[in-house]
Amino acid sequence: MHELRGVEVFRTGTHTDSSGATDTWTLADLEKIRDQYDPKTQEAPAVLGHPKGGAPAYGWVQSLKVEGDRLLADFHQCPSEFVEALKAGRFKKRSISVRDHQLRHVAFLGAQIPAVSGLKDVAFAEGEPGQEYTFSQGAEAPENLMEDPTMKTELEKLLAAINELRTEVATLKSGQPGSDFSQRIGAIETQAKQVVEDAQAKTKAAEAAQEKAEKSLAEFQADQGKKDREVRFAALVAKDLITPGEKDQVLSLAEALSESKRPMEFAQGDGKPKQVTAEEAFWLRLEANKAQGLLAEYSAPSGGQQEKTINTADLANKV
Repeated sequence: MHELRGVEVFRTGTHTDSSGATDTWTLADLEKIRDQYDPKTQEAPAVLGHPKGGAPAYGWVQSLKVEGDRLLADFHQCPSEFVEALKAGRFKKRSISVRDHQLRHVAFLGAQIPAVSGLKDVAFAEGEPGQEYTFSQGAEAPENLMEDPTMKTELEKLLAAINELRTEVATLKSGQPGSDFSQRIGAIETQAKQVVEDAQAKTKAAEAAQEKAEKSLAEFQADQGKKDREVRFAALVAKDLITPGEKDQVLSLAEALSESKRPMEFAQGDGKPKQVTAEEAFWLRLEANKAQGLLAEYSAPSGGQQEKTINTADLANKV
């Protein structure tokens, strides 16, 4: 697991939240968010997008601080696959969710989540949704490669050379003596070719890094999903809600349902439905089963010689 230090997540100014409401946030507001944050009582997770129900946590906000007009967050317990995805530029924007100056979570935006189960879900508090604001750090990598500072400098040099060439063409047309026209043409063509080759090389390297990060993250999530299903099945067996012989069937079905992104409604104990994934609905339904009585102890009556007869045929049918 890794740590991320000093990640800018919000700033002062007038911002419009996800519901369309506009508010002005001052330095005092940022300091209040910082001062009210206590990871011991309500630790805010790092998530992908703004989840409405359960969602994997890719790290946790360890602490907050204010520098200038910015709110910065330190994260810990971040998997290396997630950190690599950040380095590859898959999540160029961040967004926070707050309610009454209480930080609820930090969302990383800009990438598609692989269609496999990942880390354990985060349980978000019930009630009215918080205010969600998207923040783009000024030092992020440009979405357009030509906005890269180095590439921009090279292009400015090339434009300057073209202007010089135009001056020389005008000089030649006027019949006045000038520099070697052919040499200037050749030098500018070489310079232009180098700029294009550099841009292509950077693009290819960025695509390769992103592909590697996506593959690594998908493999990590698939492995975590398999481990989580094993643990959850074992818990059901321990509670006598399911039999060990059903393991292959249950795990295969749970893995197949994890591919579905369509949310489902599941009725809770208080009668209120909640939105969950298809796989989570499957597990919740199994957890609502009644104990099958396979783990009960059988013994002879105290003080007697008679033995209790067990119907093994019925027991076999249950297993």
